[in-house]
Amino acid sequence: MRKLLVTAVVLALITQSGLTFGLDSVTDCSATEKADIEAVANYLSEHWDDFEKHMESATDLNIRKCMKRRFEKNGDVLCKDNSATGLCECTAEKREKGKCAAAWAVPLGKEVRICQTFQDNVKNLDTQDRRACWAAILVHEFSHSCLRLEGGCEKVEKAAFDYWKSTHSAVKINKSDCGLD
Repeated sequence: MRKLLVTAVVLALITQSGLTFGLDSVTDCSATEKADIEAVANYLSEHWDDFEKHMESATDLNIRKCMKRRFEKNGDVLCKDNSATGLCECTAEKREKGKCAAAWAVPLGKEVRICQTFQDNVKNLDTQDRRACWAAILVHEFSHSCLRLEGGCEKVEKAAFDYWKSTHSAVKINKSDCGLD
């Protein structure tokens, strides 16, 4: 009983102070992108048990606590410009063929790099529609470091989008509208 009371008091103090749990860093993103990314991370962290049940039921994968840690405290998100070299580079030829990357992450790493292609695909969507897309891409990319398998990443991407849509009635789009196919 005493432990429960202490926990409740600590949570109340954190809430009053305005502190939130979330990603370790969000870098080189616009103010709107940063707000969306942080809102997604905070929502998923706060509703983790429900989210985890949905994800595991929808994918038959154990998403593990690693993914939870990415959203709660040690995940890094970096928005990258297409002019940058590397996987976010989007030449005219790639764009014409529809081969520009949306995002990427190094397996076993904690950083997700979001490409301009994805940012452009979602920037004009309504807030909850954008956030459904952000949930999908962040879960997909963090799954590279937590699940360590490529085939499962697409499964969790779809399940994360569907979860956000099922918990936010304002979402009116489909995952394909995010440019994630």
